[in-house]
Amino acid sequence: MEARAWFRIDPPEGAQLEALLDFAAARRARYPTFLLVQREPTATRKPSALLEALAEHQVTETITDRWPQDGAEAESAHLRFYKLEPHAARVLAKMGSLAAFAPPLPEDLAILTADKTPWLASSWRERAYRLHLTAEEQRELRKALPWLKLTPEAR
Repeated sequence: MEARAWFRIDPPEGAQLEALLDFAAARRARYPTFLLVQREPTATRKPSALLEALAEHQVTETITDRWPQDGAEAESAHLRFYKLEPHAARVLAKMGSLAAFAPPLPEDLAILTADKTPWLASSWRERAYRLHLTAEEQRELRKALPWLKLTPEAR
């Protein structure tokens, strides 16, 4: 398995968010699922239009007392897993920006690799947006999305 490195990115907006999500959805074999994280009790309210629009793509859901991005304790976090398909990517792109993921909507978005490690990880609490990339993925992204600035991050 090729080593991965973390890169911080500015939250893509509009057409840039759509392009990043399309990039991932076009590689569904590599990035088959995404995860939305929502703090409880917010998640127990009537589902948002976003969650309703994604319902057909949902695979599973669970509630945990650990925040998946960093393992921090949470009073309760609702995790929803979805298939990353072109329609789901378009629904997510309608958010307009990764920074739009904030309460009462799901707070974090993660696109997962086939082995369930994060490829894209957004954290509303940290106001941080990261990509976890192999050297090959870095080359592919730089070629496909030349506007995307990847800032290496020590972890």
